[in-house]
Amino acid sequence: MTRTARSGELLDQNGDVPPLAGQALAATARSFEDIAELDFCRPSQKQAEIDIIALADGRLIIGEAKCVPAFGSNKEASQPASQPASQPASQATAKLIDIRDLIGTDEILLATTAPGPWHERDTGLLSNEVTRHSWRFGKAPPVRVLTNLRNDPRDELPENSYTP
Repeated sequence: MTRTARSGELLDQNGDVPPLAGQALAATARSFEDIAELDFCRPSQKQAEIDIIALADGRLIIGEAKCVPAFGSNKEASQPASQPASQPASQATAKLIDIRDLIGTDEILLATTAPGPWHERDTGLLSNEVTRHSWRFGKAPPVRVLTNLRNDPRDELPENSYTP
């Protein structure tokens, strides 16, 4: 397979989204390292893939990186917000909560190449779960949202969160 064919395949499968999220996080950090698509596995449990894990200014961040501003597919993302949260949103939220509790990250990230905003039903579900969860590692982490990663990235970190 040629390099061009592999690059096209990467873009077709939205493989550029995690590196773009890392690039946006790195833009405001003094120190930065990241890994895209890391799998976590506990004995007798299903493998969980995190799209991005990053260390920015000493803060550990995990997150989902999508081409749509939602946990689901293009079709699921276009459903009216009045419909109940989809199964992918519940699974994605549970995965982020579980991995955060396992390794004690400082932030949870939702990143998309779409102009945004991230689907409110997904961010609401994640925020509710983050608030309700009894954390092993201190207080609940802030949820950071990155949108429009291919054009003009927008970084939305809650006001009460850490700033460098």
